[in-house]
Amino acid sequence: MTNADKIEYLGRYSKVHRAVARKIDQVDQLRSSTCRITPSYSPRINGGPIHKSRDHDTIDRIVDLQRELIGDIDQAIYLYKETSQAISQLDDHRLQLLLELRYISGKTWNEVAVDLEVCSKTVFNLHSKALSQVVAP
Repeated sequence: MTNADKIEYLGRYSKVHRAVARKIDQVDQLRSSTCRITPSYSPRINGGPIHKSRDHDTIDRIVDLQRELIGDIDQAIYLYKETSQAISQLDDHRLQLLLELRYISGKTWNEVAVDLEVCSKTVFNLHSKALSQVVAP
């Protein structure tokens, strides 16, 4: 397995985690929009075709997103466990921390460098060393 394959393997959790966060934001925005809707008091017309209101469409979309979220969260949990297990196999705790910061916490390279108290070049060298030790299924 190449380093590029290992990077993709380790990055799967972070990708799904970001998708979950985006969907949660969408649900929050939709919920917020339903709270801003003001009722209109106009005469009710009986008979004729039944039209779903915009409220119903919004609620349907919220329900659909929540169903998607359940599957995405299950996948995120599975990938978190798998990624954590692969990282925990490394002997060097500093390399484990680097991979956790990058692939579990989703930190940028600069943030990882600050947390490890090293320069960017050292972070990249440590990352290469860590990747060489990762064993992915």
